[in-house]
Amino acid sequence: MTSDAPRTNRCPRISLPTALVGLPALLVFAAIGCEKTSAPAPSATPASNISARNIPADEAMHVTEFQLVDQDGKPFSAEDMKGKVWGVSFFFTACPGLCVKLNNAVNEIQKDYADSDARFLSVTVDPDVDTPEALTRYAGHYDADFDRWKFLTGDRDELKRVAREVFHQPHSKSTHNDVVSIVDRQGRIRGYFHVTDPTDVKLLHEKIDELLAES
Repeated sequence: MTSDAPRTNRCPRISLPTALVGLPALLVFAAIGCEKTSAPAPSATPASNISARNIPADEAMHVTEFQLVDQDGKPFSAEDMKGKVWGVSFFFTACPGLCVKLNNAVNEIQKDYADSDARFLSVTVDPDVDTPEALTRYAGHYDADFDRWKFLTGDRDELKRVAREVFHQPHSKSTHNDVVSIVDRQGRIRGYFHVTDPTDVKLLHEKIDELLAES
């Protein structure tokens, strides 16, 4: 039977007389024989296990320029979002589980802001399969309005850079997530939200409303 009590090491207990006599040997044993429980290493992709975050403007990181291609095969860059509030998520069309939930959530959220200048971008992590034509077919499942919700692909290295370096999210089919990054009118990332979590969705709405109200 194993004990439920937390253990931080597994060094044997030694009585004081024995410890004094065998101190040199004990020191060697302690150096090589104790197994200490260490804290988990930080994630290499911060947003992969992120909770909803309300990032103050003075702590927010700016989105740097990128060059991708939309579902119509037209060039698309960060400049196209200038002055708007926008959300960004990463997915791939062949994903049968999480991506469906993610995009169902994005679909409902973007409908809530149909009369605003909020915009949403869904960026593939699988450009070999997700061509502009494939993205157009996929978007048809959601009857997406491309004026409000665009689907992006592009060069593999550029997509990887956009995910990891611009939005600080993972970029692979095995580590993608349900996170939407929210960007303000000044191009600053103001929050990360798990949109399959109802609490996060509520916080995301509050954040978008706040950012839309900002000049």
